[in-house]
Amino acid sequence: MKIRVEDIPEEGLEIALSGEEDVLSDSIAKVPAQRRVQIDPYVKGHLRIDHCDQEIILSGSMETMFSLQCSRCLVEVNLPVRVDPYVVIRRRDPDNVDEGEGVADEEVYAFFIEGEEIDPGDVLIQEFLLELPMKPLCSEDCPGLCTQCGAPKGSAECTCEVVDAVDSRWEVLAKLKEGMNP
Repeated sequence: MKIRVEDIPEEGLEIALSGEEDVLSDSIAKVPAQRRVQIDPYVKGHLRIDHCDQEIILSGSMETMFSLQCSRCLVEVNLPVRVDPYVVIRRRDPDNVDEGEGVADEEVYAFFIEGEEIDPGDVLIQEFLLELPMKPLCSEDCPGLCTQCGAPKGSAECTCEVVDAVDSRWEVLAKLKEGMNP
């Protein structure tokens, strides 16, 4: 979904996303592939685009689904991800780029475009990826995998006996604790 900058009316542009529009496919293709991460390109929510002087403001509230792997038990997890972006988009002047200069403070949070079109998907994909958890879990109390058989702990596949083993590195402290209790 590309929008020409000149087509953005003075009062702004409101876009309602029902979840049936493929907003992210082109942008997903530009992102380096992440193993075990699938992104649903269909986005639900609303998007507002305002054109103010030399800046374009993209704001709204959107949601999509990610398919990830649980960090403990490796089962596939469908995770809804919601973003409420407020992004400043500026045009990059290709003739005025100085490689030796640093980035000005006001440019740190800006998204730059070249040309006369913006693709909201390019901005949104970055916002969605920033909201992903570092260690996704299928549930907060996920027991993880059994260290003996490799199956998810507590599942029908894991018939291993639960052993309350003390890590050998802590054995000395366990003996000391036993000696303190009469």
